[in-house]
Amino acid sequence: MFLHGWGANAEAFTFVAKHFVEKYRVLVIDLWGFGQSDYPHPNYTIKNYAKDVATLIDMLNIGNATIVGHSFGGRIAIELAVFYPHCVKDLVLIDSAGIKPRRNIKYYAKVVAHKILKRFGKSGKGSKDYQALTPCMRRVFVNVVNYNQKPFLSKITCPVAVFWGDRDRETPRYMYKALLKGIKQSHGFLLCGGHFSYIDDSGKFLTIMSAWLSA
Repeated sequence: MFLHGWGANAEAFTFVAKHFVEKYRVLVIDLWGFGQSDYPHPNYTIKNYAKDVATLIDMLNIGNATIVGHSFGGRIAIELAVFYPHCVKDLVLIDSAGIKPRRNIKYYAKVVAHKILKRFGKSGKGSKDYQALTPCMRRVFVNVVNYNQKPFLSKITCPVAVFWGDRDRETPRYMYKALLKGIKQSHGFLLCGGHFSYIDDSGKFLTIMSAWLSA
């Protein structure tokens, strides 16, 4: 089961799904707010996304599955493994979000400036990702990016493969190391690429992924 990243949709995993569909039952979905899915409630959180994915797994009588999550989809995959372990056979995390970012003084200065502008009825620009969103998804985005899953990692008991781009700037490598340290049964694989490392280094990714599934 493939869970795409923020701003993407099911098509982000099309070539991977095609590679495995002859041997495995493959499910690729549009998460709420993306692709052909409807918008979620503005108060939606990672917990809501995970609950809905778990419900879908139960409705389709899948039992448990290998959950593959990229970036934002990785957050949902982590949540599933922690709170819905009966749905998860194993995890594959790719350049996954979930670890609280390290913030510098410049970041906090921007936050203070935004709050001051908001108090006087004005609004700061925010990030490019934020600007491109509808009002509904802006609230969801804030809920999602501020959610730190590091305290829950030790509760994951299934095997986990962690793929990471060696040039990923959106989810830096310290997050990769934090995931490997926090998850007991985790195995790390560095790929040549950025935040979409499974695309940038697709040959290596598919080879290791195939071996992982077979094992």
